[in-house]
Amino acid sequence: MNLFTYIKERLSIADVAREYVSFKKAGIYYKGTCPFHQEKDASFTISPHKGIFYCFGCHATGDVISFISQIEGCNQFEAAKLLIEKYSIDIPEQLLQEKKDSTTSLDEKNHYFALCELMAKWCNEQLPQSPQAMAYLTQRNITPATIKHFTIGYFPSGIKAIKQFQRFAHQHDFLIKDLTDARLLMEGKNCHYSSFEERIIFPITDHLGRCCGFGGRVFQKDDDRAKYYNSHENSFFNKGTLLFGLSQAKKAIQQSGKAFLVEGYTDCVIMAQSGYTNTIATLGTACTPQHLKQLSHYADQLYVLFDGDSAGLQAALRLTQLCWDVNISMWVIQLPTNEDPASYLKAGNDLGENIKKAEDIFSFFIRFSTQQFKHQTLKKKMAIVREILNIINAIDDDLKKMILLQEAAFKLGLPLEALTRECHHIHEQSTQKIVKIMVDKSNLHEGEKKLFILLIEKPYLLEREDIIIMSSAFSEPLKTIINKYRSLPQKSFTFLSEVLNDDEMQCAQRLLITHAQEQVNVEQVIREFAKRNWKSIALNTKEKIAEAQKRGDDQEVKILLQYLQELKKKVLNWSVQ
Repeated sequence: MNLFTYIKERLSIADVAREYVSFKKAGIYYKGTCPFHQEKDASFTISPHKGIFYCFGCHATGDVISFISQIEGCNQFEAAKLLIEKYSIDIPEQLLQEKKDSTTSLDEKNHYFALCELMAKWCNEQLPQSPQAMAYLTQRNITPATIKHFTIGYFPSGIKAIKQFQRFAHQHDFLIKDLTDARLLMEGKNCHYSSFEERIIFPITDHLGRCCGFGGRVFQKDDDRAKYYNSHENSFFNKGTLLFGLSQAKKAIQQSGKAFLVEGYTDCVIMAQSGYTNTIATLGTACTPQHLKQLSHYADQLYVLFDGDSAGLQAALRLTQLCWDVNISMWVIQLPTNEDPASYLKAGNDLGENIKKAEDIFSFFIRFSTQQFKHQTLKKKMAIVREILNIINAIDDDLKKMILLQEAAFKLGLPLEALTRECHHIHEQSTQKIVKIMVDKSNLHEGEKKLFILLIEKPYLLEREDIIIMSSAFSEPLKTIINKYRSLPQKSFTFLSEVLNDDEMQCAQRLLITHAQEQVNVEQVIREFAKRNWKSIALNTKEKIAEAQKRGDDQEVKILLQYLQELKKKVLNWSVQ
């Protein structure tokens, strides 16, 4: 038994998933809306007796550990560690060594996090010692309480400050090499320096609150460097997956079911200070599918407040291309031109009125896409219409789809019937592609699936003589899975999961939920499989007999011939019934 199996045997996947998903009992299963994609139907299914889940919509599948891994955005060992700590699971001594051997990279990650935490603390302590930095934050209306809440800091410039930082790190058992490896310090010709020098420092944490990087902002009027400087990307710091302020805002987001997304650190800080504690920000990059997927774990609605300039509008429009893949409703709050959330709030404006006027992102997209439509060339008009229809087609809600089609028809000045017809045409083309892909990916016959599930759920059948030779007729990866299952001394799905690779595991989990058989005629399933696959069974068995003859294994030859002859008689009898 490995560490993962030990954890899975002590946790109910339903109990763990219940903290993230609302679901109801449906026979022997639990069903609810999927946390991994946007949907209205209850496609997410949990099989408590097998300890697995499967979504009929997005086809996500896995066990309790992979569920946590996917929903928390961490690797399998981190997910296991979270479960061990959260549910106070006592790990046997023999498995602790396995955990230790397997978490070398995890130790390296924790070392990096501890170093970032140290720098955040040091910079925060330097801030009160700089009148200029404090004056800048005061001028931006950032209060001492907010500084403390976000651990905002300041990195002084000069060799003296660098040496002071090095000594501080050394007192906490970090070497200069650790600082340079983490790119917190750089090695110059004669001395070390930092690209964060003379910047306001915003520590960036992951969703679990672990400091993993920094955003530095210039504040001196004569500083002509780039306004923002972020930590270098590495294995533990990826701007495309991190959101500033998420660890601080997570609780407020979960309680309200809403989140506000802004573009910058200062915007986020001022929003939170103004009472919008459910605010997060991207790290100077475009919002990514990973950002939205992460937010959908905590919020049902996302309000986007980007700057009121053309770049901000384009950023909001790009989100329309991403939002149909996540289970979250998105709204756009448009600010006046040349205003950002921080400047808007500082001027004493009431953001509440703007929130009331928030526009559904699809309506926002249609409104801006159709501006100047009549002045475009025919080629450009066709491209705009198809882009709008592709967006509308991705919506699951038929009523919402029709409302948006009517809106698009009105603003484009085109007949609703023509847009509806083209929409159906695009949908049919898309469906044909999906069906073809699904057919190409799955050549498994229904009888093959039934026998596979039967053998997994009733492993004693694996020792039957007819099943032994029939197993050779399974398609891959079912044949490999059954062979691995037969070789296990202790047969259960939990132990089988230890020896399967990712593709085999996903295939088995998918079949066990999508083709569940509460009541089944065992002999009928075996009979149908044997009749359909008789030629393949006979050919495979004859090949095994020939291999045994080459090895001089007369006993194996005798057994296989006997099994083949007995099965042949059964198949002949079944054929005349």
